[in-house]
Amino acid sequence: MRRNDWLLAGATVLTALGLMLAFFLYPQPTGQWVTVAVEGRIFAQYPLAQDATYRIETAQGYNLLQIENRQVKIVQADCPDGSCTHQQPLGENGGGSIVCLPHHLVVTLDTQKEGGIDALVQ
Repeated sequence: MRRNDWLLAGATVLTALGLMLAFFLYPQPTGQWVTVAVEGRIFAQYPLAQDATYRIETAQGYNLLQIENRQVKIVQADCPDGSCTHQQPLGENGGGSIVCLPHHLVVTLDTQKEGGIDALVQ
């Protein structure tokens, strides 16, 4: 290989390492808002940064939603199996959702509150 080939290969490797470092040092926000949907429609949205407990009342029953230390979980529900109370909490470092099938309830994390710019584009 010629000298220029080595320089090009080195520049490519350094660029790739720089991009990887930037992605690790400055990760994209994965959720600033807790979105609660019931039967496929947005029921409520709460800030992930604000510790609080909310009672979600629906026609099927209730769920007690707790936001604490930038994590959200369901701590109590009156559904028959209560499986939603045993699911892993959602936080900034992971996506996913919490689902309560008997109550038709889904809890997710969103990067912006509903009704923002993206809602206008849709």
